[in-house]
Amino acid sequence: MYFKLLQSEGKSGILYSALSLMAYYGFRVDELLAEPFYGKWYEEEFGIDPPAQQLSFLPQLQKVAKKPLEERLPVCMELMATHRAFERTFERIHGAITVWMQSFSRDIQFTNVRASWWPCQKVFYKIADLDKGMCKHSDWVTGSGQDEHAIDEQHACKQAEVYKGSLWPETSGSHKKE
Repeated sequence: MYFKLLQSEGKSGILYSALSLMAYYGFRVDELLAEPFYGKWYEEEFGIDPPAQQLSFLPQLQKVAKKPLEERLPVCMELMATHRAFERTFERIHGAITVWMQSFSRDIQFTNVRASWWPCQKVFYKIADLDKGMCKHSDWVTGSGQDEHAIDEQHACKQAEVYKGSLWPETSGSHKKE
């Protein structure tokens, strides 16, 4: 399922598109802050570099900083409208991922003789059951054998600190062509 979220039919998948948009927004926000908030997080964690083309509001804001209100207002309104557009887009992406996980992902087969061939059906509710939430289980427990989808969440941060591999397996040569 990971690769279907990352790319589909030779185009960026919903996950990679969402990450790229969030990274772009983060890089633009960092330009406007006194101290960067997002820093190199997107580069370090996801391998997403800052965009080469700099479309920044910072020069416009600096240009009108000492101008009268009637000259500053259009630039501030443009900045607020842009941030509102990002907010609305992020809300739509959240909805799109939820719908995808509760519909298309449930049809993905994973050949496995020890567990379900439709693992997403075991984890995610159908879209018709939206009122129940997205995940059937929220009991992600430590250890193996206790639950079909048990993972070691308690040590995730420690594991992330020592992990040096790529989060994008296809860049490390370990991805088999489907």
